[in-house]
Amino acid sequence: MSISAVIITLNEEQNIGKCISSLQGLVEEIIVLDSGSTDRTIQISAEMGAIVKHRNFTTYADQKNEALKFATKEWVFSIDADEFPSDELKSNIKKFVNNPKIEACSMNRKTTFCGKPIYHGGWYPDRKVRLWKNGKAKWGGKNPHEHLILDASVQTVNLAGDLMHQGVSSIEEHIEKIEYYSDLAANSLVKSKNYKGKTMDILISPAFTFVKKYFLQLGFLDGYYGFIIARNSAFSKYLKYKKANKLSHS
Repeated sequence: MSISAVIITLNEEQNIGKCISSLQGLVEEIIVLDSGSTDRTIQISAEMGAIVKHRNFTTYADQKNEALKFATKEWVFSIDADEFPSDELKSNIKKFVNNPKIEACSMNRKTTFCGKPIYHGGWYPDRKVRLWKNGKAKWGGKNPHEHLILDASVQTVNLAGDLMHQGVSSIEEHIEKIEYYSDLAANSLVKSKNYKGKTMDILISPAFTFVKKYFLQLGFLDGYYGFIIARNSAFSKYLKYKKANKLSHS
């Protein structure tokens, strides 16, 4: 059975080479859909044999659905530029794509934070469906939180092994990403729900998020970074509702 890997990119020169290299020997086709990189992402991708396409960015779901249109193989493996499959996962992918009863596979995603693997706070196993038979799924959801929508009849199995996710390399980088994604989330909230703004959201949601991640989901077991993740997650909720309130009253 043959697999098309699909990747959406924007200025991923630090990650794309490792991602594409990890797919060699696993997939027969690599599609990179870029949204206007100004670094060496496109050059590196092309030099490593990927088929590079361009589309101006609208939403993550739209971008990933567009990338699917270029996949020509029987299976699709959707992977982000900062991810790569472990050897165990690659071995199991090769095994299960030859099983005629299986149409989709989920996998555990393991994220590093400042170089440290994170196992709690809701970060692991972070199970995702990333491999499916071409034509059996599409992306949906509100920006920035896209999700995969499988055909109702599709049978799914979870594969052993991890999809390794190279997270942020510094706390400052995490805060920058929170600022960016909270803008997208606030805009989506206001547009989708005609959000009027509630002061209680700004107070209650961040507090609940911290308690959930640090205590209920055992984030404290990840030590210092477990605390930082819980704190920053709470800050992310605060920014989302603060920005939504501002937009709803503008």
